[in-house]
Amino acid sequence: MKIAMFSAVPPFPAHEGNRSRILALSRAVREQGHELSFVWLRAGEDSSGDRAAMVAEFGEDRLHEVWSEGGMAGLLFFLRWLPRRLARKACRMLGMPKGTNARLDERARYGWRRPIRAVMEAVQPDVVLIEYVHYSFVALEPRPDRASYIIDTHDSYSEQQTALRSGKARAREWMFLRSGDEVAGFRRADVILAIQPQEADLFRQQLGSHPRNPHVAVVSHFVDLSAPPVMEHEARRALFLGSRNASNVRSCRMLIDEVLPLVLRAMPDFRLVLAGKICEAVEDHPAIIKLGRVEQVREAFVMAPLLINAMVMGTGINIKLLDAMAAGVPVVSTETGARGVPERFRSGIKVCPDGDPEGLARMLLGLLGDSAQRRRLGQG
Repeated sequence: MKIAMFSAVPPFPAHEGNRSRILALSRAVREQGHELSFVWLRAGEDSSGDRAAMVAEFGEDRLHEVWSEGGMAGLLFFLRWLPRRLARKACRMLGMPKGTNARLDERARYGWRRPIRAVMEAVQPDVVLIEYVHYSFVALEPRPDRASYIIDTHDSYSEQQTALRSGKARAREWMFLRSGDEVAGFRRADVILAIQPQEADLFRQQLGSHPRNPHVAVVSHFVDLSAPPVMEHEARRALFLGSRNASNVRSCRMLIDEVLPLVLRAMPDFRLVLAGKICEAVEDHPAIIKLGRVEQVREAFVMAPLLINAMVMGTGINIKLLDAMAAGVPVVSTETGARGVPERFRSGIKVCPDGDPEGLARMLLGLLGDSAQRRRLGQG
């Protein structure tokens, strides 16, 4: 089949979980023998994607760049959403939950409509695969004959909003959706991909029994098992890996403020290794080593004998956790960090209940001091 994959998030460099997900899913589709064209939704001068790597991956003729034009189209887009954005900013300043609510099509730029139609005409896809419900507006453009539409959700955005309202998060960087808006986006597609079973159940609950409901399927992350296991090096280190999104920043802050002092008290030469854009959100510290962005996560895994997945919020599934498991790296995780991973697949993970920094520190210290246990977990 011909498949057109629409994404505003570029898969290269694959240094963040969502990029790894998009790249792995595109490869899985092609390994099934399908012809995939990658459609990169771009806005303004975006330098975060490696175009040369994408050309090498997909081919020049299979990479389509959809630019959001400036001029009148850009001005209309800006003016359309300006009142809502100003109101949302005011709500955030007042600490009101509405400060994080976005509308479903708030990322739908006027300048994309014509080039999206041109891509559809050129590719004539049998399947249109859309990354994130925020971009479900792609399904509103004239549809190729008999084409099926799939939304790869990555996360549950209304569930994140629930967490925000309960006081578990104070995120300002993400665009949350009201449940009704998320459902409206889902109903534009024929199939919804959930990244883990609990979210599939949540989506089915949200959708109810409406006659236009899409089918909900679970397609988790695809991990690379071809490389040999990572061999450990520095025994008194632990790795925290992440982008600079709100859940990673909040989780890393908890790790540094509440867990790190306890570990240093018992093991003064311990070093916390940070990799990814999370390094930009953390001040320098004598016990912290910042690697910055790494092109491949395995580059970070060789710097510490274990991953500490101290997540305190988030939805979806922790792709860095799965990548660590695939690389044979043992993991210490909070329960939130291990979400979406069934008990039978946790043989390489030590899981600590949420809200227990002392317990997390004890688990970390116990594993740092026991190389045999680390090897057993890595094999698991």
